[in-house]
Amino acid sequence: YDTILKDYPKDNTDRWGIFNEFIASEFAKETIRESDYEYLISALFTERLFNLYPLFDGVLYPSTRVGGEGFNIAIKSESIRKIRLTGVLESMVYKYKEKVVVDNTAFCNVDIDRNNFCLRELIRSEKFCMRSLGFSSFKEFMKACEKENQQ
Repeated sequence: YDTILKDYPKDNTDRWGIFNEFIASEFAKETIRESDYEYLISALFTERLFNLYPLFDGVLYPSTRVGGEGFNIAIKSESIRKIRLTGVLESMVYKYKEKVVVDNTAFCNVDIDRNNFCLRELIRSEKFCMRSLGFSSFKEFMKACEKENQQ
């Protein structure tokens, strides 16, 4: 990005920087109310991107709901026929203040000839997750969360 920008006049790059920061902030909203208009700018930008680059099938962007530790994927509806589900992963997300830990709890491979699938539980790493958040147990974590929510 910086390599490309150095070939352009500074006044253009300053404006692009402001624009890029604005678009990034629209994709990185941490507090979103239950209304669709909160996603309007990022949805319009993505739609414009798809129109400019029709070979793009989707957009991958960090999930702010889990502190950037996961990703969201927006896929064009017409591109869905190009992909198939090959696996399912269930995860538990633990968050305390600014720390986020993701624990994978179950998975399965998906057989395209079958209409259903069965998740197999994984060995949970809840103790590791709690230690990563600074707690000795899930019970201690829950008490701290309740206390935090009361404040």
